[in-house]
Amino acid sequence: MASRLLLDHAIGRFNCGTLQQELQLESHSIFKGHGDWISSIAFSADGTITASGCLDGTVRLWDPATRAPIGDPRDQDDPPVRDIAFSPDAKILASKSDPKRIQLWNAKTGTCIGEPFRKHDAEVK
Repeated sequence: MASRLLLDHAIGRFNCGTLQQELQLESHSIFKGHGDWISSIAFSADGTITASGCLDGTVRLWDPATRAPIGDPRDQDDPPVRDIAFSPDAKILASKSDPKRIQLWNAKTGTCIGEPFRKHDAEVK
């Protein structure tokens, strides 16, 4: 069983194995580069991009094979980033910030796609 753990300002990916082995965590990779707590993480369906969202309002893209950032952090106007998700084809990344805002990003270039969606009547979950 694979699971992911967010620690401090880094993302750790761990293989937990069985419940009997849950205390024997082995780190497979660490991604460092955020300036605040990481609040969300997403993996593209094809496994070629990892994205992370941070409480300071930044979204970062990563190469999971090298653990290197892809480009510079992308800033959102409304921190913090609360959740992120890839489209099924991994071409678009959506980030959600408080309380009712969604921003779409080009996952390859990191540029914003249009204006944020802000017209929700209730919080986006």
